[in-house]
Order: sequence, then C-alpha cells, then structure tokens
Amino acid sequence: MTPGRALLLLATVAASSACAHHPTPLGRVRVTTDADANQDTATRLDLVFIYDQTVVAGLPATAPDWFARRRALLDANRSVLDVVFLEVPPDRKIDPVLLPKRCADAIAVRAYAEYQAPEGQSPLDLTGLAGVELRLRARDLVLRILPHGERP
Repeated sequence: MTPGRALLLLATVAASSACAHHPTPLGRVRVTTDADANQDTATRLDLVFIYDQTVVAGLPATAPDWFARRRALLDANRSVLDVVFLEVPPDRKIDPVLLPKRCADAIAVRAYAEYQAPEGQSPLDLTGLAGVELRLRARDLVLRILPHGERP
C-alpha cells in the first residue's frame, strides 16, 4: 500500500468514527418528588430513549409540545423510540425506575415533565450520563448526576 493510500484509508476511518453515534450509558434512574411538586399535583414524566439520530432533531423542544404530539411521534417512530411513562404524585420516590431492555443502545435520552409552571417545561438531556436522580420540585425538574457506584 502506498503512503497516499494509507493516509486516505486512515482519514476515511477517522471520519467514520467521528460520525458514529455512541450509545448512552444511562442505566440507573431515580425519581423523587417534593411535597409541593408541580404545585401539589401528580406529574407525568416521560423518559424517552432514542435509537435513531434522525429522530433526535425532530423531538419537541418543550414538554407541552411533547405531550401534545407524543402519540403521533410514537406511532411514526415505534421501532426507534422507547418511552418510560411515569405519573408521580408529590412526596414520592421511585427507586429504581425500570428502564427499557435496550436502553444501553440509545443514542440519546430526554426527560419530559408535564409541569404547570413554565419553568418546568424544558426537557432534560440525559444523554451520556450513567446514573441520574430526577427531582420534581414545586415549579421545575432538576437533575442530579449519581456518583459512580451509588445505588439507585
């Protein structure tokens, strides 16, 4: 092989690696809710596992949009989306949250909480995190990364 061909092959392999989408390591999720979570009401919380990069860009930017379009998005993308549907009342803990069998293959993970307050309507990106605690507070959803080895 000539040096020029070797360089071309190396550049092609590097470009392929750069474009590759690595699965998310998310494997541990805990959900807790404060006593006054979502202004004292149960909160719908969807954990969305995405297995196709083309779907990621089309995901809704807000929780109200996600919940309004959820059925259509799932129907159109059934093979490349898994959703963990939760409805959590105030002052509760789900530990651990049961995740989809293929969750380790997801290329992206989003959490959408149906909050009454606008502050809680942005999704959280859980991609690349191994373990998280999602805490539903009075007006928003916050994320805490679980230290390595901490049991959910």
